Amino acid sequence: MIQNIPLRTNAHNIRTPIVVRKTVLGSPKLRIALERLASGLDRLEVRGGQPVVVAFSGGADSAALLALLTSLPRGRRLELEAVHVDHGLRPESADDARRAMEAARTLGTACRVVTIEASGKGGLEAVARRGRYAALAAAAAGRPILTAHTADDQAETVLYRLARGTGTRGLAGIRPRVRIAGGTVLRPLLEVERALLHETVRLLSLPVVEDPSNRSLRFARNRLRHEVLPALEAALPGASARLARAARLATADERLLESLATRALGRLRRGDGLDTESLVRLPEALRGRVIRRLVEDAGGRVPSEARVAEVLSIARGEGGELHLPAGIRVTVDRGILAAAPGLTGRRR
Repeated sequence: MIQNIPLRTNAHNIRTPIVVRKTVLGSPKLRIALERLASGLDRLEVRGGQPVVVAFSGGADSAALLALLTSLPRGRRLELEAVHVDHGLRPESADDARRAMEAARTLGTACRVVTIEASGKGGLEAVARRGRYAALAAAAAGRPILTAHTADDQAETVLYRLARGTGTRGLAGIRPRVRIAGGTVLRPLLEVERALLHETVRLLSLPVVEDPSNRSLRFARNRLRHEVLPALEAALPGASARLARAARLATADERLLESLATRALGRLRRGDGLDTESLVRLPEALRGRVIRRLVEDAGGRVPSEARVAEVLSIARGEGGELHLPAGIRVTVDRGILAAAPGLTGRRR
């Protein structure tokens, strides 16, 4: 269930944004933060006057993002609406939502609270994330969704995925632009350190809504943030920034590999499938990508490395079939590998 609670404000009657802009212009650190935000928006091709939704938890990062957005030069300012998603996972979440609405109002920004019931398969973090992005996409109604992901978030993501044995696609980390749950999510602060945003909060005396679950060490990401990365920084100063740089480099490599996979996919096409003899001769880095694209094009989820190996196994054989999650049936018949919706089950 999703419930919308709108709060509209009249920015002309609120003086705080004007004070914020003057404070930003008078502080070197805040000017740096504002310049990096403007650069991030330029890279994402977000133009002045464009209507956008800001994912607004009320925490330090999103508070800084919203404050900086309201402080952009007049010709660069956007048509803003803040959206706070209340997952309803804590008794005090409704009060947090109210305080987030008030915080957005002090910056002269319209705010809406969307209350959801987080449910579904997977761990609590994954379920909450899916529900949050679905709610944001519904509220945005086609407008881009800006989030406050930072360079530190990028470093955490890269480290987390490395520990899980990721390939280049995972090493690329958080993408600046991505489609999630039907919405376009943009991350203009991926080049900005979290410390700079927290300094923005301090210098502007911004109200912040703290979610205690962000410090709970029962979540792997929080342990990375509060224990592993600080230890890594102590041993190798600048490690977080270098991990974020590694993600940028991996992104460039991933784009090239994906373009090569697209060309290979076109060359191997035989009707509704792929020529298996040519497929198995591809370099390993391209084989896996071509197989994943075949499954995705059939409406399936991105298959794991183990599933790709199973598909490759029947492609190398004389024939057979394999049933993947989401009801995708993979078959090899007379040298053609095909994927299509079908009944779930096991290889036979």
